[in-house]
Amino acid sequence: MNPTLPPAFIDSLVEAFIATHFSSDFILELALKQLAQWRDGEPNCAIPGYDTPPADMPEGTAPEGWDSLTFHEVRTIADRRATSIRRNLHAAVA
Repeated sequence: MNPTLPPAFIDSLVEAFIATHFSSDFILELALKQLAQWRDGEPNCAIPGYDTPPADMPEGTAPEGWDSLTFHEVRTIADRRATSIRRNLHAAVA
C-alpha cells in the first residue's frame, strides 16, 4: 500500500468499492474527475483526507499513489472487508 495516501482517503475508497462493486480502474477515473472538480473550485468535491487538492507527480497526471496498482490493492482490502461483514451477518442470523 502506498504510504502517502491519507487513511481517510483509503477508507472512502473502500466504502466506494463496497457500495458500488466498480472496478479499481473505474474508481480511479472517478477519483481523478472529482479531484479535477475540486481543483476547479468545487468545494463539495473535496477528497477525504486532504486539506487541499493534492498536486500531480512531476512525471505523471495524478498525485502520488493514485495509480491502478494502488487502487487495486485498496479494492482487495474492500473485498476482504465485505467478505468479513457478510460472514458476521450470516453468523448473527444463523
